[in-house]
Amino acid sequence: LNGMAIDGIVWHEFISVDPLREAGWAQRLAERLPVPMAIVELVDFSASDLEARLDAYTQYANVAAVRQHLGWDANKPMRCMAPRGDFLTDAHWRQGVRLLKKYNFKCSLEVFSPQLPDLHTVIRENPETGFTVALMGWPATLDDMEFERWKRILQEIAACENARLTVSALECVFGMDWVPKKAR
Repeated sequence: LNGMAIDGIVWHEFISVDPLREAGWAQRLAERLPVPMAIVELVDFSASDLEARLDAYTQYANVAAVRQHLGWDANKPMRCMAPRGDFLTDAHWRQGVRLLKKYNFKCSLEVFSPQLPDLHTVIRENPETGFTVALMGWPATLDDMEFERWKRILQEIAACENARLTVSALECVFGMDWVPKKAR
């Protein structure tokens, strides 16, 4: 890579139909790499077999986190990454998130900007769990008013000691011709 050093890799799940098999594959790859690799695997915090899934992930030394795709846009069905849009406020789903403290897994959630206030509440309710907000909380639109609202709630989330934001897939948010100035 033109003289650049790679200190480690983060493997994010591929929305597999068999996440446990995928985790095993990722673990075998991690064991052969010359650099550390953290694995982030798929989970559904509302699933009846959640605890069994989390138990199974503990078999893999490199699984460091789990994530769920929760992006929901009621106005654009093609942007609905979850089966419904109310998971962040659902008591049963939130109970599932609370299980993470038993496993010491971090939690990655992919949401759109209108969902950020509810995500902020989940993060504050679980101070013992580290959270990663994927795709920077994906702003719903890029008009000035929404962009300012998005930046404001991200600042509130960033103030939580147990929260991190990932800067990734900027082309999904800002388009293929994005420039750094546009993301500021």
